[in-house]
Amino acid sequence: MIRFIDEEQAAGLDLVAGTGTFFSESGQLSRAKNFEFRPEQQEMAVAVAKALKGGEHLIVEAGTGVGKSLAYLVPAILHAVSQNKKAVISTHTINLQEQLTEKDLPMLQQVLPVEFSFTMLKGRGNYLCTRRLQRARQQAATLLTSSEMEELKIETLHGPVVIDKCSGCKGLWLDNGEGEQLKGDWMSDFADSGDPEVGKTYDEVRDIKCPRCGEPMQKLNDTKQTHLTYEACEHHGMFMDAGEFTDYKYETLLDIFRDMVSSLKRK
Repeated sequence: MIRFIDEEQAAGLDLVAGTGTFFSESGQLSRAKNFEFRPEQQEMAVAVAKALKGGEHLIVEAGTGVGKSLAYLVPAILHAVSQNKKAVISTHTINLQEQLTEKDLPMLQQVLPVEFSFTMLKGRGNYLCTRRLQRARQQAATLLTSSEMEELKIETLHGPVVIDKCSGCKGLWLDNGEGEQLKGDWMSDFADSGDPEVGKTYDEVRDIKCPRCGEPMQKLNDTKQTHLTYEACEHHGMFMDAGEFTDYKYETLLDIFRDMVSSLKRK
């Protein structure tokens, strides 16, 4: 969400002309680092400016490298300033959202002829639910009691495997060796049916006891995907909150990159 700061800045702004000038070879954007004049970017930005000025809808399709983000951000900001309004930018991914707030918008604050501020909003699924966390802490001592664990039989290519599933939090208990055995078997895909967002609320819970021996388990990082944590008993097995087993099974390129960055930060 973007809002302007100085109302007097709106005076005399010509949205379409100002946008075109900004993206020209000698415009304000040329002062930015790694600037490259792109006629397609300028054309798109002017089209967005015309649509905003005329109160019309516009659908734009542009290839990779055109600079679409700046092409809609600049006219949106200039329009918000001139009309004393807020501009809402909705993105398909959080990655793009973070690119706008961490890279593009700070850069535009340096080169645009107007002042503006911005903030990032995410859906509630991206934040910790304090109510669920409090409930999880209250139930920590009995989180994995035998009465709450249900047996789940999975038919694999190498024979059946019986794991335990918590009827409350939908987390999975895997005896030693079962995790690796099920990791490469597609039949285990349905086992992790709990809500990952609910599973995340249990990350802060400590002192979870092993359902086999009753001793407190340790919170460990997976050796292959260091961003993934779960509770483990060295003698009996490991417990994964809802969503963690799916993450454990499927290591994506994003996981590999994220773990590389974490490793470099630790060095």
